[in-house]
Amino acid sequence: MQQRTMANDRSIYDRTSNLIDEKKNSRDLINTKILEQKNESKESSSAIKTLEKNQIVLDKKLTIEKKKYEQAELELLKLSERQQHLINYHSSLSVKKDALKDQADFYKELIESNEGFPEGTQYVLENSKSFPGVLGTIADVFQVEEKYRDALETGLGDLSHCIISKDKKTALQTLDKAVAKNAGDLTIIPLKEAVNYKTQLKKVPKNQNIIARASDIIKTDKKLNALAEYILGDLSIVKDLNKATSDMGLNGWTLVDLNGSYAGSDLIIKSRQVSEHGNLIGRKKRLEIIAEELEKIQKEEQKTVNDQTQIEQELKIFKSSIDKDYSSIQKTQGELNQLDSDLMRNHLSQSQILENISMLKQDLIETERIIENSKASLQKLKPAIEKQGEKTTHKRQWRASKG
Repeated sequence: MQQRTMANDRSIYDRTSNLIDEKKNSRDLINTKILEQKNESKESSSAIKTLEKNQIVLDKKLTIEKKKYEQAELELLKLSERQQHLINYHSSLSVKKDALKDQADFYKELIESNEGFPEGTQYVLENSKSFPGVLGTIADVFQVEEKYRDALETGLGDLSHCIISKDKKTALQTLDKAVAKNAGDLTIIPLKEAVNYKTQLKKVPKNQNIIARASDIIKTDKKLNALAEYILGDLSIVKDLNKATSDMGLNGWTLVDLNGSYAGSDLIIKSRQVSEHGNLIGRKKRLEIIAEELEKIQKEEQKTVNDQTQIEQELKIFKSSIDKDYSSIQKTQGELNQLDSDLMRNHLSQSQILENISMLKQDLIETERIIENSKASLQKLKPAIEKQGEKTTHKRQWRASKG
């Protein structure tokens, strides 16, 4: 019985010793794995830091690229709006140009046909080479602002049709030729004699209703100022003809208002309504003004075309630049998305590593516990095993002495 107990103790002792050796090996393996996992954790942590730095850099880069792209889009919008403005402006210039061309053609036709003049005057003007002493007509040499035109034409009456000759001799020669040709009605003023004629003009009274003396608003060559005074005399332009004719201070004055209503010192009252293009005075000047306006519009139109061409080129460059900016944004966004995926994967890997380390540490604690418990068991069994060993040694020695 005692022998069986000793055998059992020995068996337990040997198994416990083997278990301790096994658990020590396990402990070493666990420590090795923990070390490996910690190294992996450090590498993963370092990778995460690098990725996070790159993420910050890419975020800043993407923000800058997007801001640049938004600014470029605004500039593109401004250019497009300017282009549309130029298109609309060019269209309006074309409309104005066409309207002015129509007016120019109209005035050219009036001037070339001498429409509005008596037949005799038209004949002389159309055959100017046959009448070398003819200088033109009153309508040709007298110019006024648009607002005074109707007043002046009414004040002049048929005198606006008058032909101006160099002198009285030329006037008589012209008249003889025209009569011989049955040219028709015409009136001639000899310039030399008319200019030399001393016209006694009355002093214009101080009256708020009077705008100006008619001869003072005439625009003509200085040499012809005397002619204007001779023809127009004391004709004055007033604001209100009704008030002027009732004003005792203006008795004996020839008056006309801006609408063309006329009251003469001879008590004759008349009104002459003319169309915008029907005036004789200022036709040539009006044609010159239209020609100048046309030239300005044509230059402006060409400038607009040049500006449009330049903007089209700028738009082309801008669109190409914006396309590149957009591609750059897409590329950066793609890199950022990839980096986000890498970060997520590394974070998951880091969590897994930390979890593994935690589990390994638990295994290590359990292994250490088993080793310590096993060592304690060995300590308990050790006296009996040592006693058993001593007995065995004594037996061997006794047997040896007997032999």
